[in-house]
Amino acid sequence: MKLRTSESTLLKIVSVLFAVVLWLYVLGTESSQIVKNMSVEYILPKGMSISNEGPSEVEFILQGPRAFMRTILDSDEKLLVDLNRYYRKGGKTSLSFRPKDEELPIPIGVSVLKVDPEVVNIKLEREARKEIKIVPNYYGKLDSNYRLVEAKIVPDTLKISGPASLVQGLSEVKTQIIDLSTLNTTDKKEISLLPLDSRLSVEIDGKMEFRFTIKPIKANLSINNVKIRYLTSSKVIKSSHRTCSLLVLAKDGDKTKILASEVEVIADIPERRVGKMTIPLRAKLPDNLHLLEIHPDKIFVTVK
Repeated sequence: MKLRTSESTLLKIVSVLFAVVLWLYVLGTESSQIVKNMSVEYILPKGMSISNEGPSEVEFILQGPRAFMRTILDSDEKLLVDLNRYYRKGGKTSLSFRPKDEELPIPIGVSVLKVDPEVVNIKLEREARKEIKIVPNYYGKLDSNYRLVEAKIVPDTLKISGPASLVQGLSEVKTQIIDLSTLNTTDKKEISLLPLDSRLSVEIDGKMEFRFTIKPIKANLSINNVKIRYLTSSKVIKSSHRTCSLLVLAKDGDKTKILASEVEVIADIPERRVGKMTIPLRAKLPDNLHLLEIHPDKIFVTVK
């Protein structure tokens, strides 16, 4: 038992000696200089926000063993600055610190030759929060054959926080540009906000979407004798109409290519309902067709 303990101790000593020798070798290798830009992340005092445009990045000129320099260049370490160290509640709101004096994420043996900026000045202000409206930012015009009958941003509000003097002056934020000339069908698309002031933080529930409904103003094609499909597991014993007609807007080159079999008109009949009822009709069309009107737009059915 004593022999095994001695062997284990010897192995540990050898490992430590090997690590020390390796470390000394690395420190003794050829030295080099690099320029490293580190993004700055601030830990703020509770209830406070940064009101001035503090630097988001600091440039360091570092010198040390070449092996360390390669590792530092490849890393995405941040300079973490805890502003609680410089602020006391009810005290000064104008703070300053030297990035060189912060706890830098660099190994022993690497020295800092220069920092830009040498001193960072920060102004703190009471933080405010507010819910504001999201407004669509339209550009251009719809094709003259269409009209926008409905458009909305979902969700249509967001929560914003930041310096009170900045937040209090905001009542709305705009989306990225929505080019109306590119819209020609009812759809939805994911959308983002225009860039906001870097001093503001945004909270939004889920992905933001622009949902819109577009309808043609006039038709240039009539599709007749389209069979109505009854969507139900019950039996339809009587219907006021078995076929219908559609007025659609088609691209000029597609007018002669459309067949009644290419479109579908559906009557959604509620499950487990019997007797007489009125059912609205809906149409499923190819992408090159835009519905203006279904005639009739509803039917009367008797279901058993």
